[in-house]
Amino acid sequence: MNLIPGLLMYTDLKAFRSDREPRTREKLVMKHRLAIGHAVRLALVWTVVLLVAGMAWAKPKPITAKSQILFGVEMAELELWSEALFRFQQAERLGGRGAAVYNNMAVAYEALGVFDKAREYYLLALEADSKNANLRRNYSRFIEFYQSYQPGDEGEEEKAEEALEKPPGEGTDPASGS
Repeated sequence: MNLIPGLLMYTDLKAFRSDREPRTREKLVMKHRLAIGHAVRLALVWTVVLLVAGMAWAKPKPITAKSQILFGVEMAELELWSEALFRFQQAERLGGRGAAVYNNMAVAYEALGVFDKAREYYLLALEADSKNANLRRNYSRFIEFYQSYQPGDEGEEEKAEEALEKPPGEGTDPASGS
């Protein structure tokens, strides 16, 4: 018995075969199977064509300093500091020269244990935005740690206090160390 209307099953062929038209039913079944096979192949071809066309039309997101900063922050949250630092460097290369980029780079360098570079970028960040309370707090905490890490440099504490006390607009020059 055929449970699905319109679908011919091989077992039903024997019951419907007539003496006058031998194999007519079998020919119909073969045509039907071929038609289904062609439909499946056509559907697969169209799927591939649409996928390829979709990829061709999709525009890649532009790489901007902001996108690199956001990605770097995500990597920092996952404690992937090398990747975070790379993204912050890319942001700087793409024109991100603000206090946020320098602060993020300083934090990444600090996390990687490259303390001289961290100090350099903290000073650049303070130069860019000396009024930023979060930045000043980060730098103060870093200097406290840095002094305990390198107890031999006694002038460092005074330099840190000077950097924090300078009025806005007066920058520090990390290259000269003042």
